[in-house]
Amino acid sequence: MKQLWYLLRFPFELSPAHASSTGLPAVLSLGLFGLLLMVFAASPVTTSSDSKWSLYTAMSFAQGHGGDLTEYLPRLEQEQFYSIEHPDGRPRSRYPIGTSLLVMPAVVVSSWLFPHFAEDMRAHNPVGTEHFLASVIGAAAGVVFFWVVLTQFQSLAIALASTFRPSFSPCAPRCGRRRPEVSGSTGRWS
Repeated sequence: MKQLWYLLRFPFELSPAHASSTGLPAVLSLGLFGLLLMVFAASPVTTSSDSKWSLYTAMSFAQGHGGDLTEYLPRLEQEQFYSIEHPDGRPRSRYPIGTSLLVMPAVVVSSWLFPHFAEDMRAHNPVGTEHFLASVIGAAAGVVFFWVVLTQFQSLAIALASTFRPSFSPCAPRCGRRRPEVSGSTGRWS
């Protein structure tokens, strides 16, 4: 306990030679990643409205359809075409494709490991897969954020406090926290 207090109280300083020889940054990164992954995976938030079609769009790109969601029409109809637009006469997600491109490799691997994955997407929403991928991406982002803050402030306490603050959680916008909505040059609380 005394060593933990020392780490939290004093700035985090480690010489580059010592850090690389001990592997501390790698161990710390893996431990932090594992902890964040467990926290995010245990979160009750399963999906947000803007990522509803991310895996479908990723699968469409992986299959060479360029984001066309026509093959998922039964799912689109079940969801009453929520957040779907038809810019070229074909159904496409209204949201940007960045998330879909980020998870596309995982969707390809899932399809390879579970050949029925792509077929199951036509009948069911892959909420568990989406939740897991969001947890992995959130945990990886948390590790990067931790190291950026640590190198900027040279304090383990500040880095840990910043990484584990509630607003960093993927569910923060949907967990009842008040966020400012900016309208023009004045802000009001929602």
